[in-house]
Amino acid sequence: LLSRRFTRPIMRLVQADRAIIQGDPSHAFISDHEIPADELGEVMHTRNITLASLKEKEEELRKQREELQTIIDASPAMIFHKDTENRFVKVNQTFADVMELPKEYLEGKSCFDIFPPSQAEKFWKDDKEVLASGHPKVNIIEPFETKKGMRWAQTDKIPYLDKRGNIIGIIGFAQDITERKQAEEKLKQRLDE
Repeated sequence: LLSRRFTRPIMRLVQADRAIIQGDPSHAFISDHEIPADELGEVMHTRNITLASLKEKEEELRKQREELQTIIDASPAMIFHKDTENRFVKVNQTFADVMELPKEYLEGKSCFDIFPPSQAEKFWKDDKEVLASGHPKVNIIEPFETKKGMRWAQTDKIPYLDKRGNIIGIIGFAQDITERKQAEEKLKQRLDE
């Protein structure tokens, strides 16, 4: 039989690892007074250092994600990421503001859930072209319906690739050009007179 000198630290190690697996970080670290002054203690101490380092890296990653999301949300362009099934995976705040819907509502929805069928079909057709060809489709000038009425956008769509180069969706950038279209229409009317 193993002596209590070994079983107690091993059981504490198992308990701490179970806490990690169960998502309870408060019990993941082993306090110094529970660490024996032997080889097993070295393992436990190294484990604590590794966990602390992982926690720091996790925090750095969280901050980077927040910073990137802040930058994306600050863009005046509507930015969106869609999967191959026509669902919005991620949208920026500008997109949500223009649609007057929360980002959380839009994410997971398809164009057909948000836009009139004829518009949704046109958007999805463009997406499928990008998905099939693997090439961007740029300078798409198209109307889109919002709660405030019809708007115009200039949209660029690019394929979104995974690490192996497989197309797993599209990323879109759309700029509201309604004012520009209205000015062009006024100019055209003046020239026609």
